[in-house]
Amino acid sequence: MSQSTVDYLSCDSADDAIRSLALAYNVEKEKIIRVFQKDWPDFLHNEVENEVFQDELLTWCMAQHMRCDDVKDSDVISAHYHRGLFNGDENWFHKGLLNSLDGTAEFLDYLRPMLPSNCDFSHIKALALSNVLDRTQGEFEWGGGPYAFDRLDDAKGAQETGLDYSTPEFLMGRFWDSKSNDRHCASTLIKLSRDNFLPVVVKFTADNSRAREYVSNLWHYLHRKKFQIDLEPNYYTFIGRGLTVPKERILELIIVL
Repeated sequence: MSQSTVDYLSCDSADDAIRSLALAYNVEKEKIIRVFQKDWPDFLHNEVENEVFQDELLTWCMAQHMRCDDVKDSDVISAHYHRGLFNGDENWFHKGLLNSLDGTAEFLDYLRPMLPSNCDFSHIKALALSNVLDRTQGEFEWGGGPYAFDRLDDAKGAQETGLDYSTPEFLMGRFWDSKSNDRHCASTLIKLSRDNFLPVVVKFTADNSRAREYVSNLWHYLHRKKFQIDLEPNYYTFIGRGLTVPKERILELIIVL
């Protein structure tokens, strides 16, 4: 799963972020490398907080610093990183990256033969789907997934910061608190998930209308790398609004070791 020409923004590594920034600003990579290595503007040189990288003027300030045009405020193609589980076979995503509700149904159907006889599958599936619907409705028009990060490191580091995407969210929450057997079945499914699935990051592309925010995240990433600032990863930044990401948009499956 790859594209022949890399004409999208992404953040696999520092080199990839540099390439992407050069593309976003339409400048040579050497201009971005110069900033990264030794030419950070004074207002960023010793900055350790997140807030400055959330300022909508940051991309313009960096353009002024590099003496080039600002990032165009229009749709770009960008890569995003969805954290999840899969069975080790890339055909697991043959339908694409599904929304939260469809993904939950597919996941549970796969686990069904492994479920102990004392767990009523139809009941458990109904609880899980109700849980997803409850979360989705609480997010209004933004809900439904799939969700993803702008930077690979954020997706890989999620389980270290309390965002444990290696445990399916639909098996946690108030819908599992009513009966002890429901809680037991949820615990069983969590164990089955961990025993039979691998943590994976699904890298995919999407049309992105928040180009400035994405570029700011790239600068933030390089700044952290350069000054060795240990900051917690962002929460997910891509919100799929319940639409499936087509298989053709999936670039790579990255197993989290």
